[in-house]
Amino acid sequence: MKAAFELLRCATAVLCLMAGWETLAQGRGQDQISDRISSQVSGAQARSVIDRLVKYELSISQTKGRIATARFQPSNEIFFQHFENGTLIVWDFSTGAQVAELRLPVGASPIYFVSGPSRVVVLDRNQLLRIGLSQADDMISERLIPDTNITAAASSADGRWIFAGTTNGEILKIAIAGTIAWRKKIFDAAPADITTAPDGSRIAAVTQDGRVSVLDESGNPATTLSGVRRLGAITSEGRQFHLTSSNGLMTVGADNVPAVHGLRLDSQSAQLSANAKGDSLLITSDRGDLVLRTAGTTKSVENNIKVAAFIGDRRYLSVRNDGVTYLRSLDVEHYLVAIVPGASGWVIVDHEGRYDGTVDGTKDVSWKGEGGGLNLDQFFDAYYKPGLLASYVTAQEKRDLAPLPGKPREGLFAPPKVELDFPDGKMKAGVEYKVVVIAESRGGDVQDEIRVFHNGKRLPPKARIGAQKIQRDGRLLLVQVFAFVPEPGPNEVFAESRNNHDVSGRSDIKREVVEGNRPAGNLQVLGIGIDKYRLSRINLDFAGVDVKALVSRLTSGAASAYAKVAQSLTMDEEATGQGIKSLLSKLSALDPSDTLVIMLAGHGDIFNGEWYFLPHDVDVNNLPRTAISIRELQDALVASPVRRIFLMVDACHSGAGIDSFNRYRAFQRRFVQQIGRNAGISVLTATRRDQQAAEIAQLGHGLFTHVVLEGLAGAADTAPKDGRISAHELASFVGLNLEQRARPFLESLGLSQSPAHFVIGADFLISSGHP
Repeated sequence: MKAAFELLRCATAVLCLMAGWETLAQGRGQDQISDRISSQVSGAQARSVIDRLVKYELSISQTKGRIATARFQPSNEIFFQHFENGTLIVWDFSTGAQVAELRLPVGASPIYFVSGPSRVVVLDRNQLLRIGLSQADDMISERLIPDTNITAAASSADGRWIFAGTTNGEILKIAIAGTIAWRKKIFDAAPADITTAPDGSRIAAVTQDGRVSVLDESGNPATTLSGVRRLGAITSEGRQFHLTSSNGLMTVGADNVPAVHGLRLDSQSAQLSANAKGDSLLITSDRGDLVLRTAGTTKSVENNIKVAAFIGDRRYLSVRNDGVTYLRSLDVEHYLVAIVPGASGWVIVDHEGRYDGTVDGTKDVSWKGEGGGLNLDQFFDAYYKPGLLASYVTAQEKRDLAPLPGKPREGLFAPPKVELDFPDGKMKAGVEYKVVVIAESRGGDVQDEIRVFHNGKRLPPKARIGAQKIQRDGRLLLVQVFAFVPEPGPNEVFAESRNNHDVSGRSDIKREVVEGNRPAGNLQVLGIGIDKYRLSRINLDFAGVDVKALVSRLTSGAASAYAKVAQSLTMDEEATGQGIKSLLSKLSALDPSDTLVIMLAGHGDIFNGEWYFLPHDVDVNNLPRTAISIRELQDALVASPVRRIFLMVDACHSGAGIDSFNRYRAFQRRFVQQIGRNAGISVLTATRRDQQAAEIAQLGHGLFTHVVLEGLAGAADTAPKDGRISAHELASFVGLNLEQRARPFLESLGLSQSPAHFVIGADFLISSGHP
């Protein structure tokens, strides 16, 4: 009891000594404030425990539905998942991201996904179809082989050939474009299933009564088999693995001699996959039990599995009935990565707790442990890793993935409990008030930085006017005081604190409606565009045109909504590193009632995990010293008193190879979320590859600017449709439409352009819906 009173006395004394303590009461007695804070501290210290770890397990609330089938295509590193409701989800393992979602006819079976242009070959009601999206995002469907009824089909792993069986017992070899290479009568009944060797050099087809014919690449029969229940795999060396009608394993060697081996499964085997060497097998039963057969032994791996398949000699995918897919390795017991097609978006989570995905996707995934759960947003700072899946698929995780401060499955300290104390009584607009934040440890240390957000915008470091960390008898508290100025209308304030496992806790949101009308304020439009670089080989064509067009449109479109609209253009030779830093430093002099829109157009690049905007005089061999880092940009936006900020970035990665661009595009997701979360602003990025692909001469603009201007002209006026364009409306419009608008220009090159956006806090007007 004595220790508790000593802790309470110490905390109260610290607060009383803080600068400006006399203003904390705002007309109330200091004794009243002291008593309230003392009560908070007393209650908090009784719950604070600094040495307790909690183990967490991954929890998924909702997916796209029940899975029908799934397949990995090694030729283009595409993995698709087909759900019973007709949804087709396409993942690109080279980028580690979901890249397409199509709606197929219910009952159709996908055979092969063709990227660039995006089309999927499906078998639907005895017809082979190519299905995809038109330039207007309408579904298009065309028959691959007219006037032929198809009962079964499969593609070679390289995607060059489709092999199909007909109702009259024929087998066809068809090029992906639809040309028939050969057509031969093999059975007197329709084939029920077909499988091929990876290179298409051998094809096996089975009828409903278990008869199998194995053909060579010219369609000549190599051998016949009987008693087969399910076709399995054919390796590149010609070895075959099939499941027999008596629930046995049939192997066929290069000499075409079959051998049957017994299986010990609790129910009938339904599906089989072999690795490239043929020395390991995955067998899924019709009840969903997955077993691994390797080195002559069989062991159970997991349950509730619909499909399992090798993607190499040592790694394989197991797909649950709800579509959640695990990337596993023969070398370890745990899964490497969970791939989650959530109902709201997609998420990738590895076994140690790192994650990637869309902002909305994190709503469907959390970590559950004793005492409650943790959402993925609470792990963002240290655990968010764009391109996570690609790191594992390319087996580079040891090089690419930095150690984590903690691992949920092994045990984490629970996040700090954060309480925020608002002043009593009615607030007045324009008057400075103090809020007290107490972060109590629920395990481990508490990081020194507490972040407070007012109407979505993070308060700058100078708003923190006092802080004290208090530790007594195994109890740990962090007490900090912040100053903020409420504005007329709704005011929302919350605080976040992180522990030494980098898991954050958030306070409840304190809400206060302040009387008065919000002044119209001024709109500040800042544009920085760089076409001409000191290093001429990296020059661009449309960055300057784009920035001028956007600044002009925003300036004219918002004139009636603000007291004053001011614009600033910094182009080419003026946009030096020092010049841009000088502009950013001036943001701290703006008024809190202002609204700020910033447009950056030029080159962007990554160095040691940090994003940089390249000024005119950049030294590409020394980005940290000569370019503008994300941290500098973020610090300038946090330091500005402006509470409504919209940042647009059209920074390309010119001249990069496609692999490098894929890493850059993944990093853009982190850029958007990192600066959006930490600064509390709305962010929209173009995510384009290079000037040839994304700067379209016939448009006169980059694709990003073209779509932004379309939105500002009225197309983004949707929620509500009121003749006005808000920051959230514009970000949503570009996010939904840029990829589709880019398709006619980029798809033939095998490229796509997908923007990234993050919105936080209250929405605000940036333009009327008419020029």
